[in-house]
Amino acid sequence: MEVFMKNIVMLTLVLIVGASTNGLGQAGSAEVANRKGLEEFNKNAYEPAARLFEQAVALNPNYASAYYNLGTAYFYLGRTRSSIDALTHAIKLDPSSAPSRNQLGVVYLESGDIVAAIAEFENAVRIRADHPSALYNLGCAFIRSNNFASATRSLERAKSLNPEDPEIRFNLAYALSREKRLDEAIGEMKTAVKLKPTDTELSLFLGNLFILKKDRARAAEQYAKLKTLDAPRAAILYEAIYRGQVVSVSYPRRGGNR
Repeated sequence: MEVFMKNIVMLTLVLIVGASTNGLGQAGSAEVANRKGLEEFNKNAYEPAARLFEQAVALNPNYASAYYNLGTAYFYLGRTRSSIDALTHAIKLDPSSAPSRNQLGVVYLESGDIVAAIAEFENAVRIRADHPSALYNLGCAFIRSNNFASATRSLERAKSLNPEDPEIRFNLAYALSREKRLDEAIGEMKTAVKLKPTDTELSLFLGNLFILKKDRARAAEQYAKLKTLDAPRAAILYEAIYRGQVVSVSYPRRGGNR
């Protein structure tokens, strides 16, 4: 029986206020445009946000933070090539920016370029070893490339920095399960469920791990708990326990700020 990931990557949604580099005049106007862009972005108004970030970089071509924000806005508009170009330019202006490297990695990962994504996440971690988002995203990229040992190492480091994050625990449990380290995977999944008991997908995955462990009794206990919270997902687990159907935990989710 195979298990399936639920949440492949937690997208980065941290924009940068930043300060432009040329003092007053046009640079000051660029800062105003950037701040207004942030206000629009935070209202999920990505098109007007992008226009304001475009205005900011036109006024100040050396404004690395505005290029980062522009690349992020383009990403949410589905303009992948433009997003990559803007983020690459942000990195050219500020090569030591771990957030820009991380965000570029996210764009590459979501566009299917796993090799480029891993390279950028690794660059981010080299710049800032305690960057939990880059470590998390690196682990998820390794999962997509079926490199589960490397995924486990990255996600363990992310967990050490943010132990209360259930999504880190979930993906770590998935990677561990693919390494056949089921007891450790179950331990991580139990913690994830405690951290976010309302997320019934986590409970479903925990039940699935019990099935993989060939512990039908504990899988049945998990089914009984899940039945009171989410009958449709409980039915999926029931089919797995009693009829041998493969459990698909769910679809990959986007979401969450990091």
